[in-house]
Amino acid sequence: MMWSMLPKLPRCALLPLLMLALAPLPFAQAQVQETQAAPAASALPASLFFAPRSLGGAVLSPDGRFLAMRVLPAGERQRVRLSVLDLASMQAKVVAYFNDADIANFQWVNNERLAYSLVDRQRGQGRQRFASGMFAVNKDGSGYRQLATREGIVRDKPGMLLQPWSTFLIDNISAQTGNFVYVWRTHLSHLNSIADTSTGRLNTLTGGYETVNMPPDLLYWMSDSGVAWRMDKEFADKRNMAYTFDRPAGTWRKLAQVIPADAAGEAIAPAFLAPDGQLYVYARNGGDKVALYRFDQQGQRLDGAPLLASPDYDIQATMVHNDAKLLGIRYRTDAETTLWLDADMQAMQQAVNARLPATVNTLSVAQRTDAPYVLVSSWSDVQPPIYRLFERTSGKLIPLGKAYPGVAAEPMASRQLLHVKARDGLTLPAWLTLPKGSGRQLPLVVLIHDGPWQRGEWGWDPASQFLASRGYAVLEPDYRGSTGLGARHFRAGWKQWGLAMQDDIADAARWAITEGIADPQRICLAGGGYGGYATLMGLGRDPALFRCGIAWSSIPDLRELKDEVNWWLDDDLRNSNEQYTLAMLLGDADKDKALLRENSPRHLPARISAPLLMAHGYTDHIVPMSDARALFDAIHKTNAHALWMEYGEEGHDWVLPQTHVDFWQQSEKFLDRHIGKNSTAAKKE
Repeated sequence: MMWSMLPKLPRCALLPLLMLALAPLPFAQAQVQETQAAPAASALPASLFFAPRSLGGAVLSPDGRFLAMRVLPAGERQRVRLSVLDLASMQAKVVAYFNDADIANFQWVNNERLAYSLVDRQRGQGRQRFASGMFAVNKDGSGYRQLATREGIVRDKPGMLLQPWSTFLIDNISAQTGNFVYVWRTHLSHLNSIADTSTGRLNTLTGGYETVNMPPDLLYWMSDSGVAWRMDKEFADKRNMAYTFDRPAGTWRKLAQVIPADAAGEAIAPAFLAPDGQLYVYARNGGDKVALYRFDQQGQRLDGAPLLASPDYDIQATMVHNDAKLLGIRYRTDAETTLWLDADMQAMQQAVNARLPATVNTLSVAQRTDAPYVLVSSWSDVQPPIYRLFERTSGKLIPLGKAYPGVAAEPMASRQLLHVKARDGLTLPAWLTLPKGSGRQLPLVVLIHDGPWQRGEWGWDPASQFLASRGYAVLEPDYRGSTGLGARHFRAGWKQWGLAMQDDIADAARWAITEGIADPQRICLAGGGYGGYATLMGLGRDPALFRCGIAWSSIPDLRELKDEVNWWLDDDLRNSNEQYTLAMLLGDADKDKALLRENSPRHLPARISAPLLMAHGYTDHIVPMSDARALFDAIHKTNAHALWMEYGEEGHDWVLPQTHVDFWQQSEKFLDRHIGKNSTAAKKE
């Protein structure tokens, strides 16, 4: 094995968490900065925007007396550590640290013990050597035990058998009193594709494993809320069945049996099960937007009016609870907020908000009702998360540290939500970020989100902030097909890749011109994944509107997606009961062959004549780099202003900070040349 574990860590001993959190940027980022062209003296360095988090993943222990957090100290090639803070003494101790791996996800097993897995954040996908593994350790650094191997070989350890590398932690569903965690395990076919998965319970002290029987025909298990949802094939109308997992007994109990879709074809899906046994579900109930309802388990129907609904957004909610009751419901519209059902928590929220009025302040509680502290995470469009503790008895706010210590709110640009009318009348939400002290007729970057089944939200975003710091206005439209904005907005994008979805992006740019925000001669498209695809299509369809384009991880040919769509559907439509197919969303591979061909950049290279920067990861398994490179070569035959960048270690979603720093520094030069201060259009003014 090429990694090593230092469970005692005598040289680290007690480390004040605040010192680690406020340390300067790691030397690895400084090295990247030195090898690139230096920005203007007044510009913030790119490494500031794309640095890894110094603090993250903060979770209170079940009794609320300790806080576990991932910590990245300053220094050359430092690794992310697992640190535990004793809230009584305010002393922190690093309890898990590897020389060549970083702490990834972790969870409290009980008040004394944590389980965690690893990732190598200093290697891209093309150079990863090991799986994530699984480990456990006590909060004082003692009791270290490896639970799952990081290699393909399962080896005996004294007194136990290590679990295979394909064993992964499930989000916290244990009662947090015993020594067990729940895990899922993938089983591969002889062709190394996933044949099936199984679930088990793993003892973090002994390594003992026992299988948990799952309901048949399972669609998905919402492990964090303890609810499973399956299709019952015995019923002619294919009713869905909701089950909850009885943790002590290790068995499943049926909660609900409902017809899976209403008259409009929209599913009723479970949201969570509260500590009192009340089931909450999502449903449109004849409307356009998803709302949150209580579910009457006796009558097997929605229980009256929705508990949470929005005229503009589909509700996505999680419960905030202790071991006694549901305290509140956290949900997202344009930004995250919490509906408190507990009067004490509501009063605490008001007290925190009064002292921190410039940020959204998210309160997280421990499982024990008598826990002395509440964790507060504060953030805004100009401020990445800052962590504090709220002491219940004194009302004190105790600072812990910042996720990104180098980022100050003052020089950041504000982010505002606007609404744009598409040419057919559809309303498009759009996020606008303007440079500090900006005027009118600005160079504009239309930043197109990936997915396309995602949407924008309010908060600090490194890419838009970086561009704004360089003097560019940034517009991010939620074009049709984006999710979370209702059924009408989502379905308006079906089979509209390169068509109405593309029109929405152009209409948003024209709106910015009409409003006097954008200089019509200095507008550039940029995006990754679907955003890269839309950038290429925009340059081909609207050459008079867009001066240049930046496209990364781009999709050259829609017909090539027919066998590789599950990663999208699983990631972005996971609450849909898998009712959407690629034929519905994009087009049938046979019936819509002409549609897919006509709206694929691969077949339009001669029409892409504007300056173009394309970038791709060498180990991209979603969109092979060879496909993107072939498209670039075809474009470059007639476009001498096309540039290519290749990142040998990266896959589809880039992970290395130095990749992001280099890419955005090169993008900065590209934009400056074509729509920035040194562009021909700017010099004419």
